[in-house]
Amino acid sequence: MAQMLRALRPLPREGERERRFTLLADALVARGRGDGWGSTNANAAAILALSELLAEGGDGPAVRAELRHDGRHEPLTVGGRAPAVHWRSAAAGEVTVELPATAAAPLSAVSEASWIPAASGAEAAARQAGFVLRRTLEIERHGAPAEAPQERVTIDRPGSEVALVQGEIVEERIQIVNPEDRHFVAVVVPLAAGFEPLNPALETAPPEARPRGRDTLEPTYAFFLDDQAAFYFDALPKGTYDLFFRVRAQIPGRFVQPPAKVEMMYDASVAATSAGATIEIAPRPER
Repeated sequence: MAQMLRALRPLPREGERERRFTLLADALVARGRGDGWGSTNANAAAILALSELLAEGGDGPAVRAELRHDGRHEPLTVGGRAPAVHWRSAAAGEVTVELPATAAAPLSAVSEASWIPAASGAEAAARQAGFVLRRTLEIERHGAPAEAPQERVTIDRPGSEVALVQGEIVEERIQIVNPEDRHFVAVVVPLAAGFEPLNPALETAPPEARPRGRDTLEPTYAFFLDDQAAFYFDALPKGTYDLFFRVRAQIPGRFVQPPAKVEMMYDASVAATSAGATIEIAPRPER
């Protein structure tokens, strides 16, 4: 649809041809969901086609409005050769767009707000919107026999506190409930700053880097950074999935563990997070 729109745009348009061209443009916009059209290539094609269309402007009447925010009044002119106007502010508060009673055409506005929460990430509550995500820590305590079961701590409420000792191994278990077949799904698991991620794929990885649990489905791609582990799936069929990896409690101190997150890469409205937690790592006892 995007390629057809770009191909037809330079041609003369009037009458029935203009009507069909408008239908095609409207259909392309309607196919976008959340924050995209379904893949990187589709996003690029759609944005190119629509940006070229917007750059044409139009011959319609311009609408003059007034924007009020943070004690300031700013004039806006939308229409004609400027069919869209972008405005941004770093100040919080109400934004009002006022049209004069004699406005020649209606005006549409889209607003987007982002912020950094004042509360600690340890107090973040779990969220479910199309997925369910559960995060469990399975701990190998110092002095426990090698065959002993791991101590299990489920992060199921905001502000959970987990006490560890320096050097203890923690196996992260991320469980995802997916109610329908989906494509291009990302799972990102931030780590508390006192943790050292253990990547079993490295040739120099120690034996304790290999988790006891086995992934339900091998990710299309996975990587381990100092502050997070991430897993990506080109396709994730309907079902329940477990992902496992290990970290070592390396640095003594008290740290925030932010929530883990699963989301569709091209529709961020379909997502879920676990609750936040606090990790406290005590120094290793002297022998």
